[in-house]
Amino acid sequence: MRGRQEPKPDLAHRLAADLASRCLIGAGESLADVKMKPKATIVTGDHPFANWMIWDNEPFDDKAGPFFHRLDPEGRLIAAFKADRSHLNGISVVHGGCLVPLADYSMFTLSTQNATGDNFVTVSLNSEFVGSAREGDIVTAYPEVVKRGKRMLFARGLIVVQDRVVLSFTGTMTTLPKAPKSDAP
Repeated sequence: MRGRQEPKPDLAHRLAADLASRCLIGAGESLADVKMKPKATIVTGDHPFANWMIWDNEPFDDKAGPFFHRLDPEGRLIAAFKADRSHLNGISVVHGGCLVPLADYSMFTLSTQNATGDNFVTVSLNSEFVGSAREGDIVTAYPEVVKRGKRMLFARGLIVVQDRVVLSFTGTMTTLPKAPKSDAP
């Protein structure tokens, strides 16, 4: 009699595994070797984001942002960065290629609050640019969970400057699939 077979991963999990194998896993490693426990540091000192948190060991986020996050007084996640010259495009507004990573960062950070220790990756992210940000602006993302399933997280949010919306977004995240158990002794 055959033992219980695990269901085949759905398309989202296969895509996540493919992405992980190409981007997150070093040569000679497998998904079983990946143990990403996101860690954050609290920003201290005389800094515009003092008492906010920043993810450790996130080279892309540091370059695109750096991005910071915290909970507001009601316990909702917010993420933000201060726009400087490096974030601008040729017409002196913040480049969309900086706003979308903030949306992704905020969704990932949101997933860490709503997960059971699983590692999440973005499957889809849709955005609409509805305004602009300029040098010196504090650009803030307000993500929220739309639905949390067993392996999927659906989110939406707004990115604002003061009270002006500059980007709206929706996205889907999935957990990285567990490495298959080996039959080897």
